[in-house]
Parts: sequence; structure tokens; C-alpha cells
Amino acid sequence: MKTTNSISSAVRAANRWRDSYNPLRGLTIQRAASLLEAGERGDYADLQWLYRTIEKRDSTVRGGKRSLISAISEMDWNIRTTPEDKLPSGMTAQHAEAQAQTLRVAYDRIANLRQAIDFLALADFRGFSHLEKIYDDNGDVILLDPIEQWYWCRDGLLGDWIFDASAQNNKNTGENIDLENFVVREVDDPINEIALIAFVRKSLSQKDWDGFVEGFGIPPLFIEMPSNVPQGKEKEYMTAAESVISGAKGVLPNGAGVKTVDAAVRGVSPFKQHLDYQDEQIVLAITSGLLTMLAESGSGTLAGGAHSETFQRIAKALGNLISETLQQQFDAQILAEKYPDQPVLAYFQLAVEEETDSSAFVDDAVKLASAGYQVDAAQIREKTGYDITLKPQLVQPAIMPPRNRRVANRDIAAEQERFIREATAKLDGVAFDGFDALKTRLQAILDGPEDQLEDALKKFQGDLPSMLDGEDKATIAAWEAILSTALMEGLQK
Repeated sequence: MKTTNSISSAVRAANRWRDSYNPLRGLTIQRAASLLEAGERGDYADLQWLYRTIEKRDSTVRGGKRSLISAISEMDWNIRTTPEDKLPSGMTAQHAEAQAQTLRVAYDRIANLRQAIDFLALADFRGFSHLEKIYDDNGDVILLDPIEQWYWCRDGLLGDWIFDASAQNNKNTGENIDLENFVVREVDDPINEIALIAFVRKSLSQKDWDGFVEGFGIPPLFIEMPSNVPQGKEKEYMTAAESVISGAKGVLPNGAGVKTVDAAVRGVSPFKQHLDYQDEQIVLAITSGLLTMLAESGSGTLAGGAHSETFQRIAKALGNLISETLQQQFDAQILAEKYPDQPVLAYFQLAVEEETDSSAFVDDAVKLASAGYQVDAAQIREKTGYDITLKPQLVQPAIMPPRNRRVANRDIAAEQERFIREATAKLDGVAFDGFDALKTRLQAILDGPEDQLEDALKKFQGDLPSMLDGEDKATIAAWEAILSTALMEGLQK
């Protein structure tokens, strides 16, 4: 029996000290480089806590993280099976569906599946994500509990994972884990490695910019003394001029002038360009080198569509990677226990829900129908969302023959046999048990009184849909068309 205890429950309250630890204080480029080097050795606690803080404080990183997680959250999950034509020897579609049903039940049992998927996506920013499998008394997984990244360390870049409850990189006192009880996703080149360096550079540049604005934001002013200042009064005049300058208002003696430094003389501020460059590096890291996010600015249709398409493309690739992680570390374990003698025939899959243009789909269905094909009603419901049923095809009113002729005198039986042969060929073996009743009723109408023929045919047309009720839709459509033709041709001759 698997344990139901969670290592995460033992550490939440034991690390309150990190709540008051601000990793941004004293952060320099040397400190950032040191933490990155420690991460290469498997010491992650301080580095991961800094990553978390940057994700909260840097608008570019936060925006990219929110957009990527949102794109993942919009993806739907499903359990898919191996195509029938690719099944291994001895395996059937029934075997694959049985495995699929087992996985559906297992995933439906997980209470926080959406949170777990989002946490696995976070590995793209932080380098790794751990989900602990929480079991019930029956040994079934009911929770995939996220364990924050600062509780993990390892002995070297590729060493075994060690859980450190103190979150202080204590490899010697940490706890080795059984990977069967975890789902772990690793990313060798996380976004935050680039974002950290860019964040430090932006912070330094921002400080210099603030100093520049403080010193040169208000252009320096100089007062030109008039030529008639009495000798010995220069100091008094300068004091009055400085008072006027400091308060940006006042009165000066006649003849005084005000001089300022032209902006061109002060030089061009390079700080915005430097800050923009750092943001570009972060965006390129998040979008995997796609420049669309940088090229399309603003919030209009063009920019919004470009941004959405960019993150959808990234999310699709990320969804495949997350799916593979769950397939290898969750699906495989469940299927191996339930079907030890079978190969894996079903698997978890995250996928973008493709929105279908319902009008375009209906147009395609109409074109197929005109070419002699019929789209399944269930597929139409799925693609369009419409709750549809097949409209009964009533027999068109027959053109009544001249009253001086008796239709019953014709060889109705021979004509009906011809229609039956045509129907059999068209339906290619599809039978309709009720056709004998229709044939008998049609014979009785044609043999009946001529003055009742029109009324009898109309009633027959009204009863036809109920007589065909419950039959296959293709059969109904074909027989209605055949009977309609029989009536039309028979009454005109």
C-alpha cells in the first residue's frame, strides 16, 4: 500500500522565515552570477526564491508567465488510443479502449489536475517542477501536490533529487525521494536564467536614469545681471536671483536676463533604449525567438492577433512536452499495474481546442450531399454545436391524372417490382422491413375508388414519416425518394 502522507504538509509552516526575506536587497550582477553558478551545482533554494520574486516584480516576466499559463489553461485534455491500423499484433481496439477508460477514471479522480498542469508548465521559467502523488486508502492517486522549487537540491547538475525541508540547500540532511511517488519535469535552459540577468541590468539602468532625471530633468537656469548693478551690490543681487531660480518665480531688476542649457547640449538619454533591449531579451526567451511579440505593438486587432497566435504556437509545443511527462511518469505506472502483459495502447494528451467555423462546415456538408454523400449527424452536432434531427422528406403532391383514366388499370405490380429492384441496387443491401406495408397500402389506394384517390394519397403522404420512424436515416431518405418517384410517375401515366 502506498503512503498517504505528504512531505509538503510538513514544511509549509516551518519556513516562515522566507516570508520576510527579500532577495532583491543587495542584488548585484556579481550576486546573480553567484546564484546561477550555485544552481549548476544543484543548490537551488536562494536562486528559486529570487526567481519567484522577479516573476512578481518584473512586468515583462510577469506578463509572459501569465500569457503562457493562460494559453495552457485554455487547452483541453483527453485520453487517446493507438489507431487501429497501428495496434501491435494480438491487440484490438477493445484492448485500447479498456486502457483508455482506466486512464480516464484515474485522471478524473485527481482533484487539482488543472493546477498540476499549470505547475508543470512553470518549469519553463524555473527549470523544474515536482508534483507529489497523494494517495487515498485504496492506493489511488487523488492529488498531484505541487512542491515549490526552493525545497529541492541535488548533488551536482545531474544528481538525484533531494528534498530539503529547511529550504537551505542542505544536501547532507535532505531526504532522498522515491521518484515513483512524483511527477518531475525538467527544463535545461529555463527562461528565468536570462530574465535574472536582464532584471539586474534593468535595475541598475533604472537607478542611473532616476539620477539623470533628478540632475538634468529640470534644465539649469542662469541669471544674467544687468549692466547697471551698483558696485558692491553684486552679492545682494545674486542672492535675490538664486531665490527667484529656486522658487521658479519672482521679480528681477530691469535689464536682467534668464539663460538655460539647450537639450542638445545636455546630450541624449540612453536609458530607455537600454531598458527596452533588456525587455526584448526576456520576450525572445519566453517566445523561443519568435519576434512577432516585438514587431506588433499596441493592443489593436493586428497586435492582439499576433500575440495570441504566438502564445498558441508556444502552448501547443509546451502541451506536448507536458503530455509526454505525464505519459511517462503517471500513465505508464497505472497501465503497468492494471495491464502488466499488454503494451501501452492509450495515453494522456493536452491539445488546443480547434474552433470550427460552423457555417463553413455546413457548406461543406451541403456540397458533399449534392455529390451523393451524407455527413453523419453526430459529427455535425460536434462541429457546429447545433442540436439537429433529420427533417422528414414528405412526398410531394402528385400531379393528378385526367379524370377519364383509371390508374388502377395499369400494371402497378410490374412498376412496383421495378422500383423495388432500383431501391435494392441503390441501398446496396440495406433492407427496410416496413416496405411491404407501404406497398400494400399503395396498391389499395390505386385500386380504390377514383373519386377518393386524391384524398387517399394526401393522407398516405402525411402518414409516411411515422411509418418510417426508427429506421436508419440513409434508408429513410432513399425510400422516401423512391416512393415519391413511384407516385409521381405512376399517377402521370
